[in-house]
Amino acid sequence: MSDRDALEEDLVSRARKGDADAFRQLYDRHVGGVYALIRASLRDRDMVDDVVQMAFVRAWDRLGKLRDDAAFKVWIRQLARRIMVDEIRKRRVREADSLEENEEIGNVAVDPAPAPGDALGRSETAARVRDAVAGLPAHQREVVTLHHLDGIEVKAVAEVLDVPLGTVLSRLARARATLQRKLGGMMNEGMEG
Repeated sequence: MSDRDALEEDLVSRARKGDADAFRQLYDRHVGGVYALIRASLRDRDMVDDVVQMAFVRAWDRLGKLRDDAAFKVWIRQLARRIMVDEIRKRRVREADSLEENEEIGNVAVDPAPAPGDALGRSETAARVRDAVAGLPAHQREVVTLHHLDGIEVKAVAEVLDVPLGTVLSRLARARATLQRKLGGMMNEGMEG
């Protein structure tokens, strides 16, 4: 076990006992990855921020239900993804209700600009890669974000997304093929594996 993994388990253990500082450190370690995952599926920054905030609040409340201290990284992302799906459903219901009442839908604002802290930098190359990833279907963006940008093992990505391992591998392969076509010679071994 690496020092980082041991520290993570210690933080989770302390947070379970009510140590808010330990939970804050867990938040600091994982907020960027959770944000990137949700941002891969949603364009509305306010909604992304809300989902991420709700995920960590719920994690604090439910930390006692986490079976394995070492699984926090995957667990918090699963939690955030479930909250995102629930919020999308709620929003669709509200929009449908609004349509019936006002005969118009309040569309979700789309903000294509990258959020602060996005994993990719500001260079022209990074912008092209970011645009290419943003152009992927949502299910492919999720696996690319989780595996390549957040460094989560493929098996754990399947757990986060609650899909079979083969589905994750297939989505990764399709995403890589699409990115290869869009980016041509820019693709490198960094997207392999």
